[in-house]
Amino acid sequence: MAAAEKCKKKTEGVGVVTISESLVKRLETGEGDAKEQEARQAATDEEWMKKLKCMDDYHTEEHGLTFANFNKVLSSTEREIALATKEFVPCHDKVRDLIKCYRQFKKCSLMCSREVQEFVNCVDETKKEMETSARNKNKINEITSDTVL
Repeated sequence: MAAAEKCKKKTEGVGVVTISESLVKRLETGEGDAKEQEARQAATDEEWMKKLKCMDDYHTEEHGLTFANFNKVLSSTEREIALATKEFVPCHDKVRDLIKCYRQFKKCSLMCSREVQEFVNCVDETKKEMETSARNKNKINEITSDTVL
């Protein structure tokens, strides 16, 4: 008996894992595994969602990606486009009048013939002015290139 007790004492605790009664019950019945796993997964998901939200909030603030900043940039861009359109679109007032007329006389576009003619005349005049301006620039370039040599 003494040898058996010695052997028992030597092997006791080596390679032995103690488990709780609740774990034994779950292993025997299979209950609680799915519920606990779902709860753990939900807690992990919630923790990661909080971390991601924090990172997103920091990134948004750091780079000025808020709705307020977006709206500021949008309104600024709209103003710049409106100014550029007025400055660089020839006959913009004639275009506006023509569109207004077409909207007023949707079913009878012939009523807008006067506005169409005014627009065409404006485009022709603008084209002539641009050609004259281009010719004058070419003449100036020729004169300056001759005097520099």
